[in-house]
Amino acid sequence: MESRNFTLRRSGNSPANAILTISCLSPEDLQTGRTRLQGLHDLLLELDAGRFEYNRNFAHLFEAESSGALSATFQEIYEVCDIGIDPILFIDGHGDELKGMRMPNGEWVSWKSLLEHFQPMIDRTRGQLTVIIAACHSMAAIKHVDSNRKLPFSFYYGYPSEISAGVVQDETEKIYRSLLLDHGKILVDEHRLRIECFSEYDHLTPALAPALLLSKSPTLSAQTQPELSRNEINKYISVEMARAGRPVKGTRHRINEILGSGALAVQIARNLMHDTERLERVIEDIYAFMKGGALPPLPNDSD
Repeated sequence: MESRNFTLRRSGNSPANAILTISCLSPEDLQTGRTRLQGLHDLLLELDAGRFEYNRNFAHLFEAESSGALSATFQEIYEVCDIGIDPILFIDGHGDELKGMRMPNGEWVSWKSLLEHFQPMIDRTRGQLTVIIAACHSMAAIKHVDSNRKLPFSFYYGYPSEISAGVVQDETEKIYRSLLLDHGKILVDEHRLRIECFSEYDHLTPALAPALLLSKSPTLSAQTQPELSRNEINKYISVEMARAGRPVKGTRHRINEILGSGALAVQIARNLMHDTERLERVIEDIYAFMKGGALPPLPNDSD
C-alpha cells in the first residue's frame, strides 16, 4: 500500500526584532496604530522596565497621508532593514477589494503596488517578513502574487471583507501581545481570529502536492493526473533529448531515480520559498515523507 500522508510543519510568523506600524488613517478615524504603539510601549515597560528606553526603539509608528508619503515611509524602512532590523509590519488603513487602500488625502494605492513595496524589504531581511494589513478587503492583494515566483513576504495577514475598526483594534492587540509573550502562537490557531493568512506554505502547496504524488505514489498520480504520469514525462523528455541530439538511453531510469528521491519536490520548494529555516524544514519533511516517515511538529520560527 503506497503511503500518501505528508506532514508539513508550519509556523505563523517570521522571526523579527521590531514591530513597525504604518498608519494610513485620517484624523477622524479610530487611531488603531497609535493605540497599538502605546499598548506595545506599556507591555515592553511591564516586561522589562530596566531596558524599556532601549526596547521602545523597536516599536515605532509611521504616518502616511498620501501615496508619495507612503513610498517615502517605505524608503525609511528599507534603510532601517539595511542595519539589521527584521520587522513585523502592521499597516492600518481603509481598503477596497478593487481599488486597493485609500490614503487620507483620497488617493488610492493598488494592492499590486502595495505588494511591490514589500519586495525590497524581503530582499533586505533575507526572506523574513510578516505583514499584517489591518484594513477591509486586504486579502484581495493575494490575487496579485505570481504563483511561479517567491513571495514578496513570508507571511501576509489580511481581512477578506469589510471589518469594523473595533474588531481590528482588538485582534491586532491580541496579535502583538502574543508576538511578545509567546512568539505569536495565536497566529497558528486559525479559529481564534477573523484575520486570515497567506504564507509561503500556502504558496508552495499547489505546486508541491502533485510533485509529491508523482514521486511517492506514481500509480495514484497516473490515475488522477494522467497527463503528468511518469510515462508521459518520460516520453516528453525522451523526445526533447532526441531532438537535441542527446542520447536517450537510460533516460527513464534517471527520471525515475530523480522522482523517487524527492529531488523534484525539493527543487520546487527551493524555487518558491525564501532561503530560511522554514525552507530547510520543508526539505526535511519532503525527505522524511519519501522515506515513509513523518517528522514531529517543531516550535514556531521565532522560538
